[in-house]
Amino acid sequence: MDDPPWSQRRWLVASSCFFFLPAIYAHHHGLDGYALLLAATSAMSVTRWAASTTWTPWLVDADVMVATTNFMVFFVTGLAIIKKSVPRALAYLVAATLVLLFYLSVDARVKDLDRGTFGNEWAHFHFLFHFGTMCGQFLVLSYHPQIRPQGL
Repeated sequence: MDDPPWSQRRWLVASSCFFFLPAIYAHHHGLDGYALLLAATSAMSVTRWAASTTWTPWLVDADVMVATTNFMVFFVTGLAIIKKSVPRALAYLVAATLVLLFYLSVDARVKDLDRGTFGNEWAHFHFLFHFGTMCGQFLVLSYHPQIRPQGL
């Protein structure tokens, strides 16, 4: 199957830029490792959705690898921080919402592949997934000990 149409991919290009916001926040607070990872994730995601993956299939693999690395870093950091300071109910709500949005996005995409079409539903869910991921990244960064010392 060919790439999704530009009318769907353009929203994913836009939502991929969301990750630059926590990158700027991390850099502003001296967390340059996180800033670099987030900027790389955003740049790779923008490139993946903007380019035709039919002609550049390696972009899909590279995007998945960078996004997975980002997920693992923020997941492990989040687990360490949640135990100490983040309100657990908020952290669990964000995590559950992200899992649900990712599932809905993948489920809609699989249904589209089965039908041989590109419906808009998967792109909407993936856009929301990008937004929710950005919120989760801000949550982890804002409670990072370097930004918010214990007890605050």
